[in-house]
Amino acid sequence: MITIIGQWNMKPGKEAEALKALKKLAAVVKKNEPGTLFYLVHVPDMKGFNQPTPSPTVVSFYEVYKDAAALTAHVTGAFSAFKAKHKDLFLTMRVYLPDGTFVEDLYVTGNSVKRLAGFVRPASAK
Repeated sequence: MITIIGQWNMKPGKEAEALKALKKLAAVVKKNEPGTLFYLVHVPDMKGFNQPTPSPTVVSFYEVYKDAAALTAHVTGAFSAFKAKHKDLFLTMRVYLPDGTFVEDLYVTGNSVKRLAGFVRPASAK
C-alpha cells in the first residue's frame, strides 16, 4: 500500500467553487479508481481545536492506494483531469522544465508515509 498526505490551498474568494469541485473529484475517484482504497478530503474546522490556527483555505488529503499502479492511475486520471479543469481555483506555482520554459501547476505539498502504529475503529452505530 502507498499512503500519501497532501495539502493544497484554495484561492481566496474561490472557496465555494473549489469545495464543490473537490466533492465531485472525490466522487469520481470513488467511482473510477478501484485501486484507491482511501480518498479523504478535509478542510479546517475553524470552530474546532486547532494549534496553530490554520488558514481556512487549506485542503488536506489522506490517500491510500493499493499499489504503484493505482497511484499512477490516479495521478494520470482523475487528478490530471481535475487540474486541467479547476487549476484556477487553487494556488499555483511555476515549474521550470529542463529547456528553461515553465508551466503553471498546482502548488501541492505531499508526503508518502509508512504506517508505524494505530488502528481504524468504526464509529458507533447509535
